[in-house]
Amino acid sequence: MERPRVVAKHLLEPTTAIPCKSVRIWTRGINNNQTSGRQNNNVNSCSNYSSHQNHYHANGAHNNYDYYDFANLATNIPDPTTDRSRIEIHLPHSKETVRHELPRDDVTIVTALMDIGRGEWDRYRRPLEQYHLFMENLLSLQNYMVIFTDESSYSFVHKYRKNMGEIHRTKIHLITLKDLPLSRHLDAATKIIEEEHNNDKLWRSIWDPAMKDHPEARSAEYDVLVNSKTYFLYNATLEDPFSTEFFVWIDAGYGHGNQSVFPYNNKWKPQFPRNKISVIKTVLVLVINSYPQLFSITHGDWFDAFRLFSSDQSQYGR
Repeated sequence: MERPRVVAKHLLEPTTAIPCKSVRIWTRGINNNQTSGRQNNNVNSCSNYSSHQNHYHANGAHNNYDYYDFANLATNIPDPTTDRSRIEIHLPHSKETVRHELPRDDVTIVTALMDIGRGEWDRYRRPLEQYHLFMENLLSLQNYMVIFTDESSYSFVHKYRKNMGEIHRTKIHLITLKDLPLSRHLDAATKIIEEEHNNDKLWRSIWDPAMKDHPEARSAEYDVLVNSKTYFLYNATLEDPFSTEFFVWIDAGYGHGNQSVFPYNNKWKPQFPRNKISVIKTVLVLVINSYPQLFSITHGDWFDAFRLFSSDQSQYGR
């Protein structure tokens, strides 16, 4: 079985510049300002924000790779339309008009699973085998998927998607934690975590003591991985192996084994408002304040993503 390998030089690191290729993103859990002990009570913790949802849609000429900064990006997105059954998108640098009908089963799910030794933790322990059980619900979906994983899970992921008859809708990238750009900060992050854990005065006076044992306050590897979600998603949009319009981040262990939060028939046909970043609860607080015109905030619980953005509510129990 051939195992495609993706190394850092083949994966582009996301910056504040977005290529003018038509990029469509719907992500869960973005918060690149997360630190360990420096927990802001107005921002959800790393373990919490991994369950939030948002999507991002930027229009651009498909073959034009000029770059916009975020200020220009905001002005290049057309105003939202009240008619969501049809929308016309005018591409920059082109006279072409693209007409889209809604809803569309035109989405690539992006996820990642890597072994960072969590099975050996004394707190918040979660063995890799448990993640595999959790991930079965996600891998059962009849949707396109781009999956980033390491040697410890590659065979499991490949075999499960193949047994489900979905390998033709699957692209698996074999990587290591060291391939991630943020891994260059592992030593610095480890040092910060150690210094913070030894600062009892600040834990008693300023920081929330309940956060001291949370994964983001204990493991630099965890912080690197969860803060690389936008990196995985960004690369999937550039590769676009299935030529889909939307890209969705879903955690590998989404639902924690609860099948009821997934579609009954394993067919998810999401429906998103275009030209908005749809967010469940409040993440990306600073970005929301700076660019409110890009966001559509939806209130819901951690594992409501499939239900809230589904075009067929009958597939869910509540």
